Amino acid sequence: MCSGTNDASASTEALPLRPPLADVLKVSRLADGRRAYNNYIISDETLGTGRHGTVTLGQDGVSGNWVALKCVRRRTRSDRTKMLRRSHQQQSDGTIGSPTPFMGSTEHSARREISILRTTRHQNIVRLFEAIDDTRHDKIYLVMEHVAGGPVQWQTPHDNPQPTLTLSQTRRIMRDIGCGLDYLHHHGIIHRDIKPANIVWSDNRTMAKIVDFGVAFFDASERKAAAKAYAAEDDVAILDDPTLFPPNDLDRLIGTPKFIAPEIIARTGLGASDSSFTLAGDDVDAKTASDEPLRIGKAVDVWALAVTFFCLLFGHTPFNVPHSEMQHAQRNQFVLYQQIREADWLPGETMGVERVPTGGRFPSDKTSEGYMVMTLLDSLLQKDPRERMTLDELRRHPYLLQDIHDPKAWLRATSAAPTVHGPSGAGNKWVKRVSKNLASLLHVSR
Repeated sequence: MCSGTNDASASTEALPLRPPLADVLKVSRLADGRRAYNNYIISDETLGTGRHGTVTLGQDGVSGNWVALKCVRRRTRSDRTKMLRRSHQQQSDGTIGSPTPFMGSTEHSARREISILRTTRHQNIVRLFEAIDDTRHDKIYLVMEHVAGGPVQWQTPHDNPQPTLTLSQTRRIMRDIGCGLDYLHHHGIIHRDIKPANIVWSDNRTMAKIVDFGVAFFDASERKAAAKAYAAEDDVAILDDPTLFPPNDLDRLIGTPKFIAPEIIARTGLGASDSSFTLAGDDVDAKTASDEPLRIGKAVDVWALAVTFFCLLFGHTPFNVPHSEMQHAQRNQFVLYQQIREADWLPGETMGVERVPTGGRFPSDKTSEGYMVMTLLDSLLQKDPRERMTLDELRRHPYLLQDIHDPKAWLRATSAAPTVHGPSGAGNKWVKRVSKNLASLLHVSR
């Protein structure tokens, strides 16, 4: 179950429990012409590019492990525009600006991600090794484990996309991401942007990990309760920062539109027949104005995981804008939200690259694999979060336990409770032990 030598997590037990924070970036040139940032040798290979920066392959000059260096510009052009508007508004109001990064800015997202990853230690969550705040060049670097398998590729690149994963691979992803989310939720952390693009494979596709915590939310009260039970108060102190995780943060619409839970949309009033629509783009990040007494919580991650499950099975998302209703971007987003809030989902005739029959939305053959999967999807894609399946129920579902040699041992080994670690370093020992034990419990499918 452990990743191969290309994954830096292989030496997890030797790493400090709290990744260090550096405020100086030393750039040097090696004899062979390669650049080095502090102790990390930079390659010419770019692993990914996003709105906020780039991810480059690097190598730890001490251990020799491959790492991923995420370089984030503290202020993007969009951030500067927002800051100018904010400054103008503050001048009009007679208020004085705060030195802290404003909500939703690139710097705010980077610092939020660093704070969360510094306190997490789980085999299904990407590791942060070091964070470097390069104030001289106005950049922030996150040195993370290199997960060599890359993002999960789940659909063919066609106008009529088809799934590319086997059902066994899909089960493995659901198990791994379910375990990772269960750990996060136990720590009071809600990811808020679970989707295939934020799931990566280990080099041999035997493990899936969660990445990108830039919009994650930390619930201090729930984490303090867990920390008190497991003597890990230091974790709470690191994350309990109202400038990074203000109490009203859950009242904002955040995430990727096709994966946003219906309760979030309902809270904003979007998607209703009398709604106005003013949002557009691939990612949503806007304040809400509704006073509806809906509790937004961990169930939003379960919904996003359910949508991801659907994607892996069928090669497309369950809720989409019909071609007949496509107009301009803002209208399309309104129709999409209406679909998520009100429409039922419809499966394909077959699922997985093996093209196993589903039996339709309500299969009649209760002994079929299609019936088991459709009923599982139905429990996960409940519009009402109170009726939605929990992660603990998902972990125990027969379909996910199907190819596990000893389900009871696996459930004990992957329980979230023992993973809460304190200063003693128990978390390191748990990761090392579980990494060794899980391989014997699973039949690895590549």
